[in-house]
Amino acid sequence: MVKSVPEKLHTEPNAAYDTGMEHLATGRYISAIDEFDKVLKSTSVVGKARKAHAYIGRGRAKTALRNFDLAIQDFEKPLKLNPAENIEQQVYFYRAIAVESLNH
Repeated sequence: MVKSVPEKLHTEPNAAYDTGMEHLATGRYISAIDEFDKVLKSTSVVGKARKAHAYIGRGRAKTALRNFDLAIQDFEKPLKLNPAENIEQQVYFYRAIAVESLNH
């Protein structure tokens, strides 16, 4: 008999990710980081792709806050997760922005 995972465990990280993206889009970067942290710290079933995108979102928020070193660290993590989808171009694009900003 397979035990099902409660629906709440599937929806909380996804809701946090969606909220994080909303905060990122509206310039509420600290709140966005808090929401992405919830996704990354979640012990529920969160796929590698969702975590990879949470790292990218958190890195973007940190870049906007001029925390370039921390942003660069976040941009390195999605590639290590090796999600099934192709995200390398997106990661390298945002990482390049953070690196260039750090150097100026």
